[in-house]
Amino acid sequence: MCTERNIDPSSTDLDFQRMFEKYEAYQLSLKRQRDWNSIINTAREEGREEGRKRQKMHIAQLMKQDGEPISKIIRFTGLAEQEISEL
Repeated sequence: MCTERNIDPSSTDLDFQRMFEKYEAYQLSLKRQRDWNSIINTAREEGREEGRKRQKMHIAQLMKQDGEPISKIIRFTGLAEQEISEL
């Protein structure tokens, strides 16, 4: 009956304990890998957001230097009026 379940009747509790410890170690390594991937992806997205913000600020600064009206700068960059006036 044990062979129907693919259980080796000669295996001991110690063998099972070792297999279980290996399985737990494997699961822990998967969790660590997923955590690192999440951290890296979050950092990348934050970096992209910062880059987009800097680009908008640069465009707004150039438009302001060229004498464009604030309403137009807001429309093109999506920045708040206060952010533009601080440039």
